[in-house]
Amino acid sequence: MAVYPSEFGIQRMKEEEIYGPVGLFDDEDDRNEDYLDEKQDTLGEILNGDRLVTAPYEVKFLQGKDQEVACAKKLTSEEVSQIQATIKQFYIFQMYCDDLPIWGYIGKVEESPTNISEHKYLLYQHFEIEIFFNKDQIIEAHLLMHPNEVVELAEGRNMDIELQFSVHWMVLAGFL
Repeated sequence: MAVYPSEFGIQRMKEEEIYGPVGLFDDEDDRNEDYLDEKQDTLGEILNGDRLVTAPYEVKFLQGKDQEVACAKKLTSEEVSQIQATIKQFYIFQMYCDDLPIWGYIGKVEESPTNISEHKYLLYQHFEIEIFFNKDQIIEAHLLMHPNEVVELAEGRNMDIELQFSVHWMVLAGFL
């Protein structure tokens, strides 16, 4: 799943936006809270099957964050089942940081060695964005999932979830 790429330039880096995955922010209540800003799809995005939105990750150049809440949501049992299905199929999401793509998994499966019906579907609740820069340019970005910060998705149950992210800036001296 891809998301809306950012504009080019140093000015934009001063108010850097991270564009994130569709799904958890994709219902009428969230739209009313201005979480999403959809854009007009290009022909290439349509042909590629991408649906691009601006997600609620606000990142400014050289400003770190530690466990910032991106979304708190009540999931219906149907939404829980949909997210379990995406985890089961090893879906990834893609975001852009200054036009550099970064990817992450939505969750993971803890498999039962004896019974498939006992598999656990775990949603990642926290991820970390590492951004490497030199002077006023972003050189590289990585997305790290926190494997111990997960919530088990219980089939047929409504659930409250909270998704968090952290941002860390690292200098790459002598790169340019």
